[in-house]
Amino acid sequence: MSCIPSSDVAFRDAAAAALASIGGRVDSEEIEQQLCALLIDRYPRVDVHRQNELGRVFDEDVWYAYRDGRPAHGSTGDPN
Repeated sequence: MSCIPSSDVAFRDAAAAALASIGGRVDSEEIEQQLCALLIDRYPRVDVHRQNELGRVFDEDVWYAYRDGRPAHGSTGDPN
């Protein structure tokens, strides 16, 4: 999982714990919704997305968790 902003250790730890709590209980299509549901109380603007297939290097899913919402198209994404 890649968390944005990367400098927010508490957010990164919360997102990692949320992902670990889901485990193999749901398929990858449901993970976005589950992660958002687990994080939204603490981070009301959270947005989680799976990496686009075209950007994949390995067979594993990569998740992006945005603490303050997903950046607009064309913006830098991680200001920190």
